[in-house]
Amino acid sequence: MSKKNGSTPTGTTTNDNAILQELIKASQGTSYSKWLRVVWNNQGILTNQLSEHDLQSNNHHNASQKLNERIEPLGYKIIKQIKTKPNESWAWFIKPVDNKPAAQLALDLDGGALQ
Repeated sequence: MSKKNGSTPTGTTTNDNAILQELIKASQGTSYSKWLRVVWNNQGILTNQLSEHDLQSNNHHNASQKLNERIEPLGYKIIKQIKTKPNESWAWFIKPVDNKPAAQLALDLDGGALQ
C-alpha cells in the first residue's frame, strides 16, 4: 500500500495541500512537525528511512504519539503497519480517521479556511 512521491493518501480530498498545512499548523510547538510533511509525501516510508530525511529520534513511537495527539482532532492519524516482519522496520502512513470526517479541518470546497 505504498505510493509514489507526490501522490496523496487514499481517502483524502482534493484539498490535500491545505489539509497538510492544517496538520502541520496543529503540530507546531512540537519538535516533530517536520515528520508530517515527510510521511505525507512518502506514504509507506519505513522507520529506518526516516533518518534519510533528517528526522532523528531515539523513540519513533513517541514522535507518532505526540503528532497523533495533535492531528487526530482534525480527522487524521499516523498509522504504522508491519511491512515484512514485526521486528523489522514498519511502514508509516497518514490516513483519515474512519469515524471523523476530513471536513473537520474546516476547509471549504475551494480549499480556503472557514472563519
